[in-house]
Amino acid sequence: MANLSNINDKFLVTTGGNVLIGTTADAGSRLQVSNLDGATGYKTARFHSNATGGGTRVIITNTVNTSSGGYGFSTGGDGTDGPGADKFSIGSFNSDNTYINFKMMTFVSSGNVGIGTTAPTSPTSVGTFLEIRGRNGIGGGTAGIVLKDYDNDGWDIWNSGGQLNFKYNNDQAVGFFITSAGDTT
Repeated sequence: MANLSNINDKFLVTTGGNVLIGTTADAGSRLQVSNLDGATGYKTARFHSNATGGGTRVIITNTVNTSSGGYGFSTGGDGTDGPGADKFSIGSFNSDNTYINFKMMTFVSSGNVGIGTTAPTSPTSVGTFLEIRGRNGIGGGTAGIVLKDYDNDGWDIWNSGGQLNFKYNNDQAVGFFITSAGDTT
């Protein structure tokens, strides 16, 4: 392997175009960042931008993607071309990689997470609609949720055969259901 650049064996560009940081052993990756010197503590790869518009982005793509430019991470920006201040988003880029649909999932500095929204107001906020499918084992239903306060008993809510069931702690004697006609029992 002939090195085009060699700065104290900490940064190498191979003749094949691979970039090696922190190692001289080429594993065949286009970019390889390694902590092989035995040093302890966190090693950080940092992408930084002081742009006021789009913020900082990392795009992961493949040439066979025909419907979009790929997926990526974005932080900062003005809220129009990026998720906004103190936010981190996962989203999709268009085919020329200049725009991210940053509303797929957004993490804000308060710890809240938004799915389909960049302004989550609770620990998990869903932007427009939440669909739950499949068997989850409660009430023999086909789709449902369990609402609990930590390890305490909670409400099981599920849809089965055209009726919406509400049971406390999945107890068949405690609860009610609403039929597709709107009747309650």
